[in-house]
Amino acid sequence: MRTCLVYRALRGFAWVRVQKEALVVTLRVDPDNVELRAGFTRDLRDLGHNGGGDLEVRIRTAADVISAMELFQASFEVA
Repeated sequence: MRTCLVYRALRGFAWVRVQKEALVVTLRVDPDNVELRAGFTRDLRDLGHNGGGDLEVRIRTAADVISAMELFQASFEVA
């Protein structure tokens, strides 16, 4: 059973975990360059985590996908 999906360019840029209430996406985005929003984005640098990125994004609604599009794009561009 898969626990994670990885989307790749030349390198992975998004790691997606399916949870009961949200898609949890880890991105290659520097959390210092993002305004962190409680419950939506989280800095993973000081936590043990799977995946190659340092920013976690929680997607619960279609509006969250729209809000995260810039972050997805930024992660894709550095991959």
